[in-house]
Amino acid sequence: GGGGGGHDDGMQDVSNARVGTVSGNLADLTNNLRRIDGGSYKAYHDLIGGWDFNGDMTLFVDKIQSDPFAPPSRCHLRVPQSVARFPPSLFDTPAKRVALCDILTRSFCTLVRRGGLDQ
Repeated sequence: GGGGGGHDDGMQDVSNARVGTVSGNLADLTNNLRRIDGGSYKAYHDLIGGWDFNGDMTLFVDKIQSDPFAPPSRCHLRVPQSVARFPPSLFDTPAKRVALCDILTRSFCTLVRRGGLDQ
């Protein structure tokens, strides 16, 4: 999906009705994860949508891996500037915005690996 030309990349597309909408809060996400733990790949499609973490951030599950050989699931995290509190000078140009996003992504990946959460 998404690439045009009828190519199937093995990913479950998010329906327009769920893009950017909040499906629940952290407790709801936790309950859903416990409920589907060990289930089929299809069961994980219930996670598509947004999950609010007490207003501090929202985790969006954009696409879910459809089988073990498909591309990995895709998520993104939104943190309001009022919470992140980055100085505006760190993102006041397109190049600085890219650099800030890059360092945040690299830092996140490092923390995930250190915690053994990439397995």
